[in-house]
Amino acid sequence: MKNFKNLLLAGATALATVTGTTDPTSATTDVKYLVEDSYKWSIHSEIDFGKNAGINQHVAKEGNKVEVTENIIPEGKKLNIKVAGSGDAGAFTITNGGTEVLAYHANNGGAEDIAVNGDVLNVNSGTNTGATTMKFTLDTTTKAAEVAGHYNGTLTYTASIIN
Repeated sequence: MKNFKNLLLAGATALATVTGTTDPTSATTDVKYLVEDSYKWSIHSEIDFGKNAGINQHVAKEGNKVEVTENIIPEGKKLNIKVAGSGDAGAFTITNGGTEVLAYHANNGGAEDIAVNGDVLNVNSGTNTGATTMKFTLDTTTKAAEVAGHYNGTLTYTASIIN
């Protein structure tokens, strides 16, 4: 292994040799380093609003984290995470599989709720980590009584690098 290293060193030295005259000369060499784009992020696995909350209620679930644990992106860019629900046009709704639809709201600690496909988290280049804690609030029915059923829906989080 030692001879191999010496051969590599001798080869590199030979390639870098510059022959000149009695006049001053200069030469340049390239210096390189590569940092590849990558990012890692995670979301919460479930939101469970419980059961039998009653009519005209607002049931909140807090502590749902969205977290970036690695953010290696180009200078001047940011990692942007957005969210949409599974309702019509991405609405934040759940359904019982029939016609009954309940709405919920998403909030990342801001003064206002997040709009459909709204920003959840932005992490600038040069910043390796970021996190936000989401809060979801379900609005139960405004009818005279709740409609029985298992209500389900999904959230879709999307991450992309933007200007």
